[in-house]
Amino acid sequence: MVISHERSGTHFLINTLAKILGLSNVQQDLHLTESNENYYSEQYVNDVQEHLKTLSLVPKTIIKSHHHNDFFKNFDFKEHNITPFYIYRDPRDVLVSCHHYFNSHRPQIESQTFPYSTSPTELAFGIKPTQYKFDSAYSYHRNETMLERWCNHTGPFIEDERFIKIKYEDLNLRFEETCEDIGKTIGYNLAPASKPNLSERTVSARKGIVGDWKNYFKSLANERIISYTNKKGIRLECQ
Repeated sequence: MVISHERSGTHFLINTLAKILGLSNVQQDLHLTESNENYYSEQYVNDVQEHLKTLSLVPKTIIKSHHHNDFFKNFDFKEHNITPFYIYRDPRDVLVSCHHYFNSHRPQIESQTFPYSTSPTELAFGIKPTQYKFDSAYSYHRNETMLERWCNHTGPFIEDERFIKIKYEDLNLRFEETCEDIGKTIGYNLAPASKPNLSERTVSARKGIVGDWKNYFKSLANERIISYTNKKGIRLECQ
C-alpha cells in the first residue's frame, strides 16, 4: 500500500514497487464515492477501513491512498497482509506541483473540486482547502491553509512506526540505493528495476524536479514556510 499527500511521488513509488516486487501493478484506489464534509466522521473512517479490508483481498496489487493518518488509527495492517509505505516530499515542491496540477484542470476548478491559484505562494497561504471537494475526500482535520494541510498530513505518518517511510528526493536522486534499502527493510529479494521515466508518468514534467520551488518562492515566502514547518516539528533539509 502506498500513501502520500497529493503530488508527492505516489505513482513513482507504485511503479517502482511493481517492478522490484514483480507485481502486476494493478492499482486499487482507496477512494470512496463522492463525499461531503467527512471531517471528524467516525463513520467515514470505518467506511474507509472496511473498503481497505476489501481491497486487501485482491492478490498482487498495490493500494493507493491520500487519506490522513487518522483514517488508519488502530488498523492492523499485518492482520490484513498489507505492507504500508508512506512517500513524502519537500512541501515547497509539493505546493509548486499542486499549483500547476490544479490549474491545468479547468473543469475541476469550475466544479470546486480544485482551487485556482495565481502562484504557489498564494496556494500555500491564501487558499482554504476545506472549500474544495478534493480535501473533504481525504482529510480528517479542517486546515486553514495548504501548508498546514501538508504538515498535518505528513507529520503523523513520519512518527507512525507502522509505515515504511520513503523520501521522494531519495527515490529520485538515489534510486538504486533506495530500492536496496526497501528490500532490506521488508526482507525481500528484489528484482532489478530501472528508474521510471518521470516525464512519461506525469501530467507535467515539473512534478519530477527536485528543488523546483527555488524558481517560485521568494525569500520571505520561503522563510515563512520554514518557520511554520519548524513549529510543527518538521525540519526541511534544504532551507
